[in-house]
Amino acid sequence: MLYVTVQDENCRCLIASAKAPNQTFKWEKGALSKCKVTYPKKNEGHACTSALVARYGKNPWLDAPSSGWTEMRYLIKAGREKRDFIEVYQDGRFIVRVSGKIGYVPKPGTKIKTKFKIGHYRDYMPSTDVLEVDSVRVSPR
Repeated sequence: MLYVTVQDENCRCLIASAKAPNQTFKWEKGALSKCKVTYPKKNEGHACTSALVARYGKNPWLDAPSSGWTEMRYLIKAGREKRDFIEVYQDGRFIVRVSGKIGYVPKPGTKIKTKFKIGHYRDYMPSTDVLEVDSVRVSPR
């Protein structure tokens, strides 16, 4: 399964995914609803509320990459301002734009850092999966 999440301080929100069998959930513009606490540990996994706002394309479901290569493109202006955003595209198709306070509040006196993670993040499964990454580019534009 393919998922895209965005962090708003200690609240991680699912913003896009491939459609699972018998999926009834719909991606709708506005406030994000699929958010879970990431810290403190005692509250991890509980629902949380984020101020992030989403605007979805005409067909916002991601295609599962199990049938071949897929190109994912992310345009990111990360930070804790309301005007910051992340746009997600798959194979040139607009999926979603999420705007608002993205990432973490930096500790006083420290510089804001952007963290971009890609890979297999899941519970143990007794199988082998391969993730091939052809290219990752980071640009200051």
